[in-house]
Amino acid sequence: MTRLSGILLPVFSLRRSLDFGVGDFGAMRGLLDWCERAGQRLVMVLPLLPTAPGDTSPYSTRTAFGLNPLFLDLSSLPEFQHAGGETSLSAEQHRMLAEARAAAAVRYDLVFALKGAALRTAYARFEAEGPAAGRAQAFAAWAAGQAHW
Repeated sequence: MTRLSGILLPVFSLRRSLDFGVGDFGAMRGLLDWCERAGQRLVMVLPLLPTAPGDTSPYSTRTAFGLNPLFLDLSSLPEFQHAGGETSLSAEQHRMLAEARAAAAVRYDLVFALKGAALRTAYARFEAEGPAAGRAQAFAAWAAGQAHW
């Protein structure tokens, strides 16, 4: 049997220049590349469950299903990019984003507001594409399959 080594970390700590003040899945590729170069063979992450505004612990959650939307990589959402991405943010939101990115610790008070607004913008664009769009049909089928939770 071979010995293995790896890394354990919370996703919120995977920070990068494009994040919204909290680490997200967009930084995972960089971590995996680093692990490969460093000879690490395991990556473990702490709970990925949704947290409620004002509560930053992934162990204090309302559900055991789903993922924390704060960990979504907004740059991977076509609807966010087509809506103008960061350029669709107001001047005040840009100020908040700069403050969140510069903070030594996650500023959940800013992150919840910023990511929530960005996700609402992306979802509004998704909805505007209409039910005939292929992604909308795929989402409806997925949601129907997950209705039990």
